[in-house]
Amino acid sequence: MRCARQPNITNLAVSPDGRRLVPGSRDMTVRTWDPSTGHPVGALAGHTARAAAVAVGPDGSVVASAGDDRTVQLWDAAADTPLMTLRDHTDLVLSLAFDGHGLLASGSADKTVRLWCADGTPLGGPSRGARTADASTPPATTG
Repeated sequence: MRCARQPNITNLAVSPDGRRLVPGSRDMTVRTWDPSTGHPVGALAGHTARAAAVAVGPDGSVVASAGDDRTVQLWDAAADTPLMTLRDHTDLVLSLAFDGHGLLASGSADKTVRLWCADGTPLGGPSRGARTADASTPPATTG
């Protein structure tokens, strides 16, 4: 299958049933595509900067997108309409993942991972990560 061109794709998610491809892009939009035709079927516009991460909920009814505007946006996948915007990160949001029950995790350049219930309620406080070592730093040894 070959889809029509969408420039600057930053991330890609696939709906659980395989009927939708959901790429995020540098043009601040998240489009939904039908892989059987290779054509777009919807557009989710609401980010004010690059949409760096996308994820589709376990039942396919919700799309999450996040990006350089420090927000996580939840969308009704069938209607292509916004459900809510989550604003708790203080830096770029770089990754998203749903678990099998609808719990959403978001990872940010603010060095936190946040967990969200399906209704957008934060689940606890942020989990702060350790500083990432660069490639020139040798791994720590024990013993």
